[in-house]
Amino acid sequence: MTVRPEELTGAPEHPPPSGYRALGAVPGFWRVAVTGLVSKLPSSMTGLALLLLISRHHSYGTAGLAVSCAAIGQGLTAPARGRLVDRYAHRPVLLCCLGAYVPALALLVVTARAPGTRWP
Repeated sequence: MTVRPEELTGAPEHPPPSGYRALGAVPGFWRVAVTGLVSKLPSSMTGLALLLLISRHHSYGTAGLAVSCAAIGQGLTAPARGRLVDRYAHRPVLLCCLGAYVPALALLVVTARAPGTRWP
């Protein structure tokens, strides 16, 4: 009978995963990774969709101004939103942010599309 070296030293046959494989082995990692990926896809298209929607009724300059206002609003509130997500449970904070973001974006679109709206 021959004895393998792993049996003598007690070392496992395969080394433990390292790098990304070890990260993928963390419980809950894939749920958070997929949620993060899916949540970023639509937000990257919001600016372009807003630009194209508003430019149908107004100039590209006006549409760019509206997109810039939306981006500045996101940038100014990002630190506060990040601190809230770090401090409290993710679900209630993100739902509150979504509850503020959707009506604000809808109000921006309704205001820009309203007939007789005077934008610069």
